Amino acid sequence: MKKQSLCEWSWAYQNQLVLLDSHDAYWIKCASSQWEGREGFVEFGNFLTSYGLRRGKIAKYFSKDKNVKFFIKKCNEIFMPKIKGNIWTEAQQRWNEINNIFEPKIGAIPASASLKTFWFYHSDILPMYDQYAKKALQSLVEENVNPTNYLILFKDFYINTALENINTVHELSPRKYISKPRVADKYLWLLGNKKRNEVIRNFNLGQKLSK
Repeated sequence: MKKQSLCEWSWAYQNQLVLLDSHDAYWIKCASSQWEGREGFVEFGNFLTSYGLRRGKIAKYFSKDKNVKFFIKKCNEIFMPKIKGNIWTEAQQRWNEINNIFEPKIGAIPASASLKTFWFYHSDILPMYDQYAKKALQSLVEENVNPTNYLILFKDFYINTALENINTVHELSPRKYISKPRVADKYLWLLGNKKRNEVIRNFNLGQKLSK
């Protein structure tokens, strides 16, 4: 696979720093405290809204506080413990476990909500998931990408393609981002987005004006 545009990797890296300062750093702190108390519950709701997770069937499920609290409870139980084995295999198993619990309750697999939540417990070693990232990864592999194998297939993309580009951008950045896998999934998000060219056009113009 040919080396991808460093500009796009740079955008992904810088965009993640913006999100870290905007809210992700605080939500990592909330997850480390199991989203405890009224503040943790409110912030979990803010996370759902900010990450576009109040749409479709999952929005109906999360419209009830008791369902949100149950989702948080199960995420604390399954996601919070340290990952001791193979990162990708164990994380995939835990993600599948949550999805299997909530699919019959919601009527759909809450794949994006669950892996995004998982990330806040282990932000240094995990990516996130959405339809754009899935679409982009599908264009790069032969297997059918779905929530039951996404992390396993993502691993190969991350190790064989993404990491070299991310390391280059990481070394060039005056401020270091905390999660290289998250940069890789943000790149996939861009790759699968119809507005990809517009996003990079605007990023390039901003970079030129700020020199």
